[in-house]
Amino acid sequence: QKSDVSGIISFDVTDEGRPKIELDMGSLGFELGKFDVEGTILEGILELLASIFKSNLEGMFTSSIKDIVEKSANTYLNDFFASMGLKLPLPLQPPYDIAAADMTFCYIDVRSDYIAIGLLGAFVEDEQVFTFPAKPRALASLPPAGFADKMLAFRFSNFTLSSACYIFQREGLLKTTIQPGYLAKDS
Repeated sequence: QKSDVSGIISFDVTDEGRPKIELDMGSLGFELGKFDVEGTILEGILELLASIFKSNLEGMFTSSIKDIVEKSANTYLNDFFASMGLKLPLPLQPPYDIAAADMTFCYIDVRSDYIAIGLLGAFVEDEQVFTFPAKPRALASLPPAGFADKMLAFRFSNFTLSSACYIFQREGLLKTTIQPGYLAKDS
């Protein structure tokens, strides 16, 4: 028995910022083991029939497995990605519970030694459309220096923090009045 598998997996991002995968099973080889029947009058006939139908069965199994695997990746997995919630409400107490983190995908970069996934990482008001007045700057897709051999590395720009501050400032939640009791007695 032996089997050979080769194919191409492509990763991309849809216009809506959702991940997308495409699997093309270039070749799938599947070989059935020897069909061996001993101790019956029909031994010779059954082995002859098995040898005749073996290639047909192998082709049928190969085609079925290829279709199932490709459909799982190209349909079911992409349907799951399409239904993912990419805006996550922040678990903050009122009145600060007005924002959500927008984790829309910007890019997926697959290399031989790493996979880089770029997320918007902006804060938005209650899962609404992105409103921060500036666009994020592109980050380098290579892992940060010193993290090339790590399993997972995160990189943020000041854009993420700035978008959060913008939302809270616009809603008047970053104001405070300094009361005399806040100050040290000898100041």
